[in-house]
Amino acid sequence: MQRLELSSVDGIRLDFAVHHCTVEPTLGVVLLVHGITVDMDEVGGMFVRLAQQLVLQGFDVVRFSFRGHGASGGTQQGVTIAGECLDLQAAVTAVRERFAGQRMSIVAASFGAVSTALSLSWLDDLYRLVLWNPVLDLRTFLVPELAWGEEISALPGRNIWPTTIFCSLTVSSSSVVSCSPSSRTTSRWMTSMPQTCRR
Repeated sequence: MQRLELSSVDGIRLDFAVHHCTVEPTLGVVLLVHGITVDMDEVGGMFVRLAQQLVLQGFDVVRFSFRGHGASGGTQQGVTIAGECLDLQAAVTAVRERFAGQRMSIVAASFGAVSTALSLSWLDDLYRLVLWNPVLDLRTFLVPELAWGEEISALPGRNIWPTTIFCSLTVSSSSVVSCSPSSRTTSRWMTSMPQTCRR
């Protein structure tokens, strides 16, 4: 494994790890996108173990930590969906440059599915997408029903989510076709989204 750093378009430093394929032929590259409050290792090192298995099967693997997570720059209080879209854009750009010509797939876990789904319109070269225990309804965070969600929402500075975000995800039998904020999304949120997430 090789540890590197990259910068998001707004200058936030991101922790980045590359696992190189150990067999031939190389079948492609997989970008692992973690959830909120964890880092590029995911819960209990799940992404580390997944990367180890994928390299044995013929894939190069890239992991990164979003801003405010792990060893990346920024703070957890500064985490936004727009910022995570910028971080994903930086990671995808790094994958495209480092592994030019390889088929790129993404495995997005939990909240990592939000920025991934919102970025599908510009991920035109995406070969495969796996949404692993995805957050597809942001009301989970806006109106928490479980005790841990209520506890996190009550912490000072943790009410960082816009008040009315709803994402509608359209899926066909073979792949995700589109993800777009529904008509109930606030215009303030849309104008704060990076252009890459709105294409």
